[in-house]
Amino acid sequence: MLRSTTLDQGWEFSQSDWLREPPFGYVRVPGWLPAMVPGHVHLDLVRQGVIRHPFEGMAELGSAWVDECDWSYRCRFASTQAEKILRFDGLDTFCTICLNGEEIGRSENMFLPLEIRVQLLGGENELQLDFESPLRIGRERSAAYFEKEGISPGTANFAERAFVRKAQYMFGWDWGPRLASCGIWKGVSLLDAPSSEPPAQLPPRVTLNRDGGRFELTLDGDPFWARGANWIPTDSFPSLAGSLDKSGVRSPHSKCRSLLESAQSMNFNMLRVWGGGVYESDEFYDLCDELGILVWQDFPFACSYYPDEATFVEI
Repeated sequence: MLRSTTLDQGWEFSQSDWLREPPFGYVRVPGWLPAMVPGHVHLDLVRQGVIRHPFEGMAELGSAWVDECDWSYRCRFASTQAEKILRFDGLDTFCTICLNGEEIGRSENMFLPLEIRVQLLGGENELQLDFESPLRIGRERSAAYFEKEGISPGTANFAERAFVRKAQYMFGWDWGPRLASCGIWKGVSLLDAPSSEPPAQLPPRVTLNRDGGRFELTLDGDPFWARGANWIPTDSFPSLAGSLDKSGVRSPHSKCRSLLESAQSMNFNMLRVWGGGVYESDEFYDLCDELGILVWQDFPFACSYYPDEATFVEI
């Protein structure tokens, strides 16, 4: 059986840049402060009393400066001298990874896990993750792409978010605030060997029949009427599986189960996981299976043009 060690304790974070033209409300955060992993930088700043919770009144606007900054996270851990696999289940988003002062990798996609083979020192090791502002990089990539392709700046439905492989709703939506944020939004662990999962067993066969202009779903050959709704992320900060109080503490009560049981009580048999969010948690898919709810899974894109460059496709 594959052995793993979870790295979820002893994390700190710091502001890693000075802004030449600070935006409204900008605060210089000195030194290293305690952080929670998994999490997001906004939640750590709430816990440290640097900002009000963005859900309070108009505090979202007062914390907009956070997304213009670069942030670093680090932790120290003891180990014997050994070769391990360092696994990140989710990094949000532009992140340079250093181990014991040496760069060992980089992530540019919030949706995908990352595994890196590392050589640990005997004794104390230090892991540091440097996150760059998704807004700044999105703007830079947008400007470069528009100039190269001869596209007019300000083209509708082609904002900076389209150049960042990250949950699109975090850049603001009609139903949610603009809190792009950054951070280690899923778990970090050390594995003895590269992780491998057995192929999933999916006994129910769902097909889409479009013969003769129809749009018909069948389950194991039998047509059925899909009754359901659009599923969006349950929180502006996707690291949170439950609710959040004013101090930024996770709740042990699952919003996911409550909402899915509500859907079942309304006789829903299908939910569409909207493309502007994230690939949902294992809990979500397991509960859908338990409750007899099929999942229509969008690709993680939404309501925008997207660049067609090979470099964008690769990430």
